[in-house]
Amino acid sequence: MVFGLFALFAYSQSCTYCEGATPLTLTASSTGGVGTVVYTWTSPSSTTTTGATASADEAGTWTWTATDDNSCQTSGTFDVIIIGEPAVTINALDGCAGDSQTISASGVPVGATYSWAFGSGATPLTSATATTAVFYSTGGTKTITLTLTYQTCVFTYTKVIEMSAISGSATCQ
Repeated sequence: MVFGLFALFAYSQSCTYCEGATPLTLTASSTGGVGTVVYTWTSPSSTTTTGATASADEAGTWTWTATDDNSCQTSGTFDVIIIGEPAVTINALDGCAGDSQTISASGVPVGATYSWAFGSGATPLTSATATTAVFYSTGGTKTITLTLTYQTCVFTYTKVIEMSAISGSATCQ
C-alpha cells in the first residue's frame, strides 16, 4: 500500500500590498502527495476559493491547505499587510508670475521621501525636499506633482494652480 507523502510543515510569510495597487497574487506549492493536489484558500473574512493562487486584496491572515487524493494535507499562511495611501494635501496658492511662494505638503508620514515637479516656468523645476521656495517666471496653469515613496509604496498627488501674468502700459495724450 502506498500513502501520499507531503512535506508536513507550517509555512508562513508576510507580504505588503499598497492601497490602490494591483492586488497581491499569493501562490501556494507543495511537494509529494498522491494524485491531484487541490489547494483551498481562506481569506481573512473567511471566504474560500480553490486553486494554487489567490488574489489578496484584504489585510490579515490568508490560509492555504493542499489536499491530495488520500486526504493528506499540508498548509501555510500569508500575513497580508496593506499600506494605506496617506491623506496628503499639497500646500500651494494661485499667485502672480514673477512672485515666489513656498510649496509644501501636509499629511506626509514620517520616513516618506519626496519627489516634486513644479510645472513649466518654475525655478526650480524639481525638488526632493519637504518644503521648497518656487519662483514662477511665467503665467498660466501650473500642475504641481508630488510623488511620495513610503515604505515600499509609491503614491502620486497633484494640485493645479493659476499664475497670473498681467502687464500694463500708460500713455499720455
